[in-house]
Amino acid sequence: HIQCSETLVEANIIDSLKGSLVILANWSGNPVETLEIILPADLAKKKLTTASGVIFQQDGNKVTLDLNVADALILR
Repeated sequence: HIQCSETLVEANIIDSLKGSLVILANWSGNPVETLEIILPADLAKKKLTTASGVIFQQDGNKVTLDLNVADALILR
């Protein structure tokens, strides 16, 4: 289960043997600055990158980033 600080941001997880992908879709119609995402403990331990290359902050299981329309968190 993923928690996002914005109610109009949809988050879905796809798991595979090589890692996990968290797809973020912003339905608000406007960019979301400092979106906070709470990852499950098992995902928070993995190495995180973003598909867009956007700069993010990670503190334990909390990830903060700016989200325009959509992005993906890649966890390996």
